[in-house]
Amino acid sequence: MKKIFNEYFIIVLLSIFSLSIIFNNLGLTAYYDWDESRNGENALEILKTNDWIVLKYDGQPDLWNTKPPLGAWLIAISFKIFGVNEFALRFWSALFGAGTIVLVFLFGKEIRNNYVGIFSALLLQSNILFIGYHGARTGDYDTMVTFFITLSLYFFYISQKKNNNRFLVGTAISIALAVLVKGVIGLFPIIIIGFFLFYFKSLKATIFSKEFKYAVIIFFIIALPWFICRFIAGPDFFTRMLNYDLLQRFYEPIEGHVGNWTYYFIGLQFIFGKIIFILFILIYLYSIYLIKIGNKPLFILIVWISLFIGIFTIAGSKVSWYMMPIYPAISLLIGYYLDDLQQFLKIKKSIFIAIFLIFMIYPSFSIIEYTESIPYSNIKTSLNGMKEELKEINIIYIHTKENRQSIFLYLNSYVNEKVIVYSDFNNINVSKGDAVITFDAEIFNILNKNKKYELVKAEKYAALFKKNESR
Repeated sequence: MKKIFNEYFIIVLLSIFSLSIIFNNLGLTAYYDWDESRNGENALEILKTNDWIVLKYDGQPDLWNTKPPLGAWLIAISFKIFGVNEFALRFWSALFGAGTIVLVFLFGKEIRNNYVGIFSALLLQSNILFIGYHGARTGDYDTMVTFFITLSLYFFYISQKKNNNRFLVGTAISIALAVLVKGVIGLFPIIIIGFFLFYFKSLKATIFSKEFKYAVIIFFIIALPWFICRFIAGPDFFTRMLNYDLLQRFYEPIEGHVGNWTYYFIGLQFIFGKIIFILFILIYLYSIYLIKIGNKPLFILIVWISLFIGIFTIAGSKVSWYMMPIYPAISLLIGYYLDDLQQFLKIKKSIFIAIFLIFMIYPSFSIIEYTESIPYSNIKTSLNGMKEELKEINIIYIHTKENRQSIFLYLNSYVNEKVIVYSDFNNINVSKGDAVITFDAEIFNILNKNKKYELVKAEKYAALFKKNESR
């Protein structure tokens, strides 16, 4: 009973600690351009069109963001609950980020003991790349898929540890949800599990078990319906996904995401520093030796890390957040050896944990300092200043050179109908109830001199014009 109480106590403390840091000032930073704003717009258009099958951008099927819809569905739900704002957009990513930290504790506990779990969870909590941009504090899908990948392997490990294939159902559900978040990446746990079962000669016994068959059926029941419905709505989505988002992204650098074979190793060095990075390489190599003598948890962690680093190092496009799913595995690997180090040094657990916490003070404060730093956004400030005026507008026009995805999302969340992007000022026809907005001095001067329009509201970085009804 005391042991269970201690575990629950640790889970509560970790939850409070991670939630308080990750959610601190979560909604104060303006929408980030590209992925975050695109995800938010997809979710907003779900609510505007009530179409939960075909994700849209600017009223058209989105063939640039070819991810499955679970992330957009969740954001649409939070928009419905909290309103369309930065906090609602990031809510689920933050929640799954904190959930992953707690899950890593549970994973470490199953691998060895509570101490491995604590070490691993706190190491993940202090990882700025896990918490920061494209991580738990932005409205991206990387922490969501990381949570489900970690959960799938957690259930699989328990199934092997307890020799109970019923836990494979949890693995199947987790993989299906990972696929519905980010597609093919969600299938990576299947490769890790396949290697494990083959290496430890339990492949045949597992795949012919009735629990495995149930797990496969449940996977398809969860994952397949949306893919069928989306294909019926238009196969061009899958053509684009295959050709651009998978093949082209794998074979060549796209969207400026360049880097050589050292890219991800430099990223790991950034997280750890040079000395810890070298130690990490050494324990990685030593773990391979331990795998040869049958260490099952280390096998999962090493294959988990190696698979992601290997595939994305070979791939042409290099992006730091592609490594997000391995951060729990790296934390668990280091946590595993920290427990070994304590036993080797024969230091009392309480003293060793105290020393560990002292070393964690600097990275923890760095994370807290990061959450306290709110970059000023002139666009957000200006748009907030004219929010009430924008809510009275039906259609708003914006020039193509000013059409950033964050601006598009802000405007589309304020106006009644839609945002229209124009390239030639002479070709737009602004009706009563519509308006033109600009953030550009040159366009402001053109509109201000044109007697067909009148200035309605001017902020420091934005100006709103309506049709002059007196002319």
